[in-house]
Amino acid sequence: MTSPTSMPRSSRRRWAVALVALLVPIALVGALLAAQWDPASRAGDVTAAVVNLDEPVTLDGQITPLGRQLAAQLVKDSRSQGGWSWVVTDSEDATEGLDEGRYAAVVTIPEGFSAAATSFAADQPAARTAQIDVATAESSTATRNLVTSALADAATVGLGRQLTESYLQNVLVGFQDLSSQLGEAAGGAQQLADGAGELADGQTQLAQGAGTLADGTGSLADGLSALASGASTASSGASKLSDGTSSLAGGAGDLADGAGKLAKGVKPLAKGAKSAAGGANELAKGTGQLADGLDALADGAGELATGSAAVADGADGLVDGLEKLASGAADVPAAFATARAGVDALAGDALDDFVDGIRQVGAAQAAAGCEPGDGGPCEAFDAALADVVAPYRGGLEKLSDGLRRAEGTPASSTTAPTGAHLLAAGLAAAVGTDGTDGAEPSGAKALAAGAQATATGTKTLAGGLAQTASGAATLDKGADSLAGGLTTLASGTTTLSTGANGLASGASELASGAKSLASGTGELAGGVAQLSTGTREAADGAGDLGDGATQLADGLAQAAPGAKQLADGTSELAGGLGQAVDGISAQVPENPETLAEVIAAPVAAPTLSDLGPLAGVGLTAAVALWLGALVMTMRPRTSGLALLGTTRSSARMALHGVTLAVGVTALQGVLVGAVVVVVTDAPLAMVPAAALAAVSMVLFLHALVAWAGNVGRAIALVVGVSVLVAASAPSAPAWLESLGALGPLDAAGRFLTAAAGDGGSVGAVVLLLVWAAAGFAADVAATAWARRRAGGLVLAAA
Repeated sequence: MTSPTSMPRSSRRRWAVALVALLVPIALVGALLAAQWDPASRAGDVTAAVVNLDEPVTLDGQITPLGRQLAAQLVKDSRSQGGWSWVVTDSEDATEGLDEGRYAAVVTIPEGFSAAATSFAADQPAARTAQIDVATAESSTATRNLVTSALADAATVGLGRQLTESYLQNVLVGFQDLSSQLGEAAGGAQQLADGAGELADGQTQLAQGAGTLADGTGSLADGLSALASGASTASSGASKLSDGTSSLAGGAGDLADGAGKLAKGVKPLAKGAKSAAGGANELAKGTGQLADGLDALADGAGELATGSAAVADGADGLVDGLEKLASGAADVPAAFATARAGVDALAGDALDDFVDGIRQVGAAQAAAGCEPGDGGPCEAFDAALADVVAPYRGGLEKLSDGLRRAEGTPASSTTAPTGAHLLAAGLAAAVGTDGTDGAEPSGAKALAAGAQATATGTKTLAGGLAQTASGAATLDKGADSLAGGLTTLASGTTTLSTGANGLASGASELASGAKSLASGTGELAGGVAQLSTGTREAADGAGDLGDGATQLADGLAQAAPGAKQLADGTSELAGGLGQAVDGISAQVPENPETLAEVIAAPVAAPTLSDLGPLAGVGLTAAVALWLGALVMTMRPRTSGLALLGTTRSSARMALHGVTLAVGVTALQGVLVGAVVVVVTDAPLAMVPAAALAAVSMVLFLHALVAWAGNVGRAIALVVGVSVLVAASAPSAPAWLESLGALGPLDAAGRFLTAAAGDGGSVGAVVLLLVWAAAGFAADVAATAWARRRAGGLVLAAA
């Protein structure tokens, strides 16, 4: 910083510095704007050369000279857009012109340019990029070199865009074809999915049917086995049937013979039946007469029975008379008979009473349960029995003796009967016997029996004659029926004869049919045997078929999930192809040429006919104001001794020291802003914005110089130049651009850039105010420090 002991400079020098400070930023801004303004108007003064070494290629029968097209495009663009002057020349002229400075640049199109550029569409192993060579003169500036490369690149990009458009058109048309083909594929896939679904359903049904077939073939095998067994039995039966039909044929022959004989024998039978019917009629007539005679005979037999009964009664009277005669013939026998009868009667009554008593006693004993010899109650029964028997015992003993003597003795082989026996024998002989003992009847009884038999016989005869008469009447009726039956028999035998003839004929036919049946049953037996064999083989085949059906059902059951997955997969494929068709259809427009142009150049920028102020005009104005403020720091500052001679504060002294600088820099800002507004048509807000930025920067630089002196000025100069260089060179390193952030220059540049673009930046304004306040505070501190230092020096000198 300025030494406090330095003396103030003259007023003329101060105004000279102020004038220089006003002119520096205006001149700097004018020079920068003139250099940056409308450079295209001077582009025609620059000449460049094009060397085409390319060899055309043939694509689809058409020659494609892309190198020639690129050279033509460079020349055409330069003429239509007011650019550089491009000259098509050869390699030798291009080299000489580049060395002599006639050409600022040379663009060389190599020999294989067309082949490389079309390699993506040709039958090449791999696509490659076409390259061009750009050479510039040694004396050419970097900007000119960049512009040369940019122009060549632009032409190359334009040609590449044309190739890209053509390629994309083919691709998009291919997409349209692909969309159509995918639509057809989607329809086919949907049909395939439907078919696969039907296949899965059919496989499921086929598996079920195969299971049913397996069950049915099992049942069929069982049925065929049973059929084979039955066919075997039927074969055996057919053999027997054949034998039986052979016998039937023989029997039918015999039947025919017998039926013939029957027909022949029935004819005499019919005649005999007719004759018998006549005899039966005669018999009926005779039986009627017989019945009448039998009735008369029955009546006579009745009368004979009555007479026989009278004879029997007479015979009985005879017997009685004889008995009376026998008893009257001898008194003794009669008396004896009477005595015997009385004795018999007495003995019988006594004996009957006795027997009854005995029976009663026995019954009482039986009721009491007594046995002979028992004591107790049984003794009473024995005593009662003795009382019953005792009254009769003595009389009977006496009667027994008398009867014994009266009875006498019967006859024996050596003696004759005596006593009553003899009498009885005589009477018996007179009366006789009736023959009940098997002997012949005798005596009067024999006579009575004969008369009785005669009476009974006549009664029986009368009854028999009556029955005979009744039977004769029935016989008469039966004879009539017999005559009718014989007549029917005669008619039936005639019918029988006819039937026998038919039977004989049918039996003959039956015999013939039975023979044919026997032959057929033989063949049937053979066929049934073959049927048995075939059914056995069919049963085996049905078993194999059942096994195969089971395996088929299992295989189909295993294949069913796969068929379902196939159906699902093909359905998903159809859906995916449909989505792909929709997606491609949505992406491919109706006009592929327009889309190809857009895809080849998706971003377009307007073409400027002339180049106006660059975007860095705000930063350029800020740098100009920065350098003008730096010039204002070159005027002399108030010395320290002068500061000691006043009673004003350091703040007032600092404000007094920067007042002129602030006024001049504010005027700088107004002038610079006015120039920018006039030249660039920037908004009027650029004027106050430039004044504010100038004041903020002069306060900062005034404080910097107050503390660092010329070192501070050098730093400020380096910062300003560095920011200006960084603004003009976009490829400058980042650290070079960041130097502006060391002070308010960066904030001023952003603020003025925003103001030139019809906008503003509140943050930049605040930051400028902060830098201004900080700079003034630092200036106040520097003033205070200079005053204290000067006071110290004065005290040291004293």
